[in-house]
Amino acid sequence: MVPARNHSFLAKLKGHYFRNGKRKDRGEEWKRAVFSARRLVEAAWILVLWWGERRVFGSAIEACQWERWEDWPEGAMPHRMVLIADPQLIDPHTYSRRGALLSATIFYTDQYMSRSYETIQERLVPSTTVFLGDLFDGGREWTHEQSSLYAQEHHLHEDLIPITEDPRGAKDWKDYDDSYWMGEYKRFLKIFPSWPYRRTVKTLPGNHDFGMGNGIKEGVKDRFRTYFGETSGVLEAGNHTIVLIDSVSLSNNNNPKIYMPARDFLDSLPDLLTSPPPLALLPHVIEEAASPLPSPPEQDSIVQNPTILLTHVPLYRPADTPCGPHRESKDPILIHGGYQYQNVLQPDLSSEILQKTNAKYVFSGDDHDYCEVEHAGNIKEVTVKSFSWAMGVRRPGFYMVSLYTGNASPDTQSVQGRLCLLPDQWGVFSAYIFMLVLTILAAVFEFRRSRRAAAGSRGNVLPISNGYGGGPAMSSAYGRSNGKSSNSNSNSNSWREDEDGDFKYSKRKQLATGWKAWVTYVLREVGLVAVVVLVWYAWLIWRW
Repeated sequence: MVPARNHSFLAKLKGHYFRNGKRKDRGEEWKRAVFSARRLVEAAWILVLWWGERRVFGSAIEACQWERWEDWPEGAMPHRMVLIADPQLIDPHTYSRRGALLSATIFYTDQYMSRSYETIQERLVPSTTVFLGDLFDGGREWTHEQSSLYAQEHHLHEDLIPITEDPRGAKDWKDYDDSYWMGEYKRFLKIFPSWPYRRTVKTLPGNHDFGMGNGIKEGVKDRFRTYFGETSGVLEAGNHTIVLIDSVSLSNNNNPKIYMPARDFLDSLPDLLTSPPPLALLPHVIEEAASPLPSPPEQDSIVQNPTILLTHVPLYRPADTPCGPHRESKDPILIHGGYQYQNVLQPDLSSEILQKTNAKYVFSGDDHDYCEVEHAGNIKEVTVKSFSWAMGVRRPGFYMVSLYTGNASPDTQSVQGRLCLLPDQWGVFSAYIFMLVLTILAAVFEFRRSRRAAAGSRGNVLPISNGYGGGPAMSSAYGRSNGKSSNSNSNSNSWREDEDGDFKYSKRKQLATGWKAWVTYVLREVGLVAVVVLVWYAWLIWRW
């Protein structure tokens, strides 16, 4: 007989053993739950979504910080300006697609441009932001006015070619009118709001805003001027004169109401840019009545600030002029035109603009891709990339301009610039597709692993005797006696091999866990991952 003291000790030892065993089992279960394939895939999704919805914007803009490339004398305080070209808000004019597909395209392009613009304003803090036209894509079409009358084929034909409507026009375009344009206007202001204490210029028009040349409709242009302001003008920034030219209206030659405001402005530029400074005031002192009249203060000599020209349509250049290494396309800007567009201005108009503005730097848009050329007279022109990833470029971008604010003559280098590339949205989408494939593969791997584990578990539950005789059988899976010999015999019979050496039970289980079970398991695992991923993704979009 075991003493009571020893019995108590054995009971405590047994309890401690089983408690530790359960604790160990719980620890193993926790590790399996935390480090399972599904949890690892969910963690990977969280990191990739954070990168694609947050990190890419900040890292792209940080790589362009002014201090990384500006090279001014020590102590200089340059005027910093950002140029944005061709956002071209996606609308029914852009694609033939309709419904959910068009809505998804609009959502993601708007979100991309809004995030990029906000990051620019927050991290680069430009003093001036100027848009180079084509704010909308179908802005010229959303009206009840008659269709445009002429195509812009100045470079290919001597005469204008009459045309009655856009050859790409869709049947439902007639359903979009001025009220739709008003919604697009509010949408644009929501994506590109003006920031306090900074100058934002959105007045320069593009051919997608109200047409081009002889195709411009009076009402459409008047609507643009009403909501955005005069389409030509002069700005003073950092001891530089910035001239905005409405080149799309200047290309018109059959309607004075269209071209005369831009023509009058261009003709007045030589006098405007060389105007003498305002007269200096006499000093405020008391003079004796008998004193001679004081001499007027000396006037400052006329010094013209360096002039920067902004135009939507690029200036003319010879065919096949290379655009430099930063252009995505291998082809230069083509010299041709079509319905409501010209790739470059006419040669005579380009020369006249350069002569009357005396510009040393030109910035343009319209082409969507980057192009850098040098005109006669050492005049540099940069065609700025589109700001939208839906305009045919893999890496959208904008242009940064740093203006030296010290005393600079037109002959000195006072302008520095840099192309800044925005995130690769198609690359982000590709990363998401890769993660989806990885999720499916992980589910397949987990399914096969669980089947192997189940097969191994079934192999370990073969009945064994807990003695040397024919006593009751014990399952190694649970470590305790079944208590009934008949149960052991039935288990043994169910696992006994037949004449062909196969397991009948295993065959039945394999049939039950065929491709249907595989598909069900994979869909369940992917669905469980999708719940976590979609909640996280929705939060990233909502809380930008």
